[in-house]
Amino acid sequence: MVLTWQSVFLVGGFAANSYLFNEVKDKFSPQGIDVSRPDPNRVNKAVADGAISFYLEGFVAARMARVHYGTDVSVPYKATDVSHRTRSSEVYVDCLGIPHLDGLFSNILSKGTRVTETQEFRAPYIEHSLSRESLTTVKFPIMCYRGNVKDIQWFDEDPDMFHTLCHVEADMKSMAKGLKPRYHDVNGDGTLKYYELDYQAVLTFGTTELTAHVEWEENGITKSSPAKLIYDADAEIPSANH
Repeated sequence: MVLTWQSVFLVGGFAANSYLFNEVKDKFSPQGIDVSRPDPNRVNKAVADGAISFYLEGFVAARMARVHYGTDVSVPYKATDVSHRTRSSEVYVDCLGIPHLDGLFSNILSKGTRVTETQEFRAPYIEHSLSRESLTTVKFPIMCYRGNVKDIQWFDEDPDMFHTLCHVEADMKSMAKGLKPRYHDVNGDGTLKYYELDYQAVLTFGTTELTAHVEWEENGITKSSPAKLIYDADAEIPSANH
């Protein structure tokens, strides 16, 4: 084997081992290769400095999502949709008297997507309530899908391969206090006053952990509120590398 480099520099805990250092030096010195190491009492500093540089400089520019990330949503029931009809036994009526179905997987980040540290992924939400007070806090799950069903849409298509990573919870008092009442016609029997919360969950997966906040539009101005992540005791801490 022809060696083209001129020097070898040992770092980390192994570099402090004099036996290892001398063995490596005896191997490469006859070939004109200089073997060096830091002060044996300070070799671990190189490891610490490397970790700090990784954090400060963002050495890894992008990560690859190894699973699908999303959340569960409910949608208005459509009798003309075959996937809805097969789940007709799960239909429920919401506060406005509109039939809905739960159990739809809303994909936020697809498996195989390259994710940078600052890239944001958004999930739109609309919530209805008969009282403004019940919309002052929102909470929703972040799920991951590890299965192989292509373009999966419903949780019951491969239920064992879905896992709840955490719940996102945000204080929406600032938005809720400005909500104006809306009115819904209830089958010709009069109108029902209700309130609508229309917002987006904004997620970032590019750092070593998931982060989140919520945004909404108010009089043409984008406003936001921080969100906290609530993990179950046995939940896996997510990142795009997982």
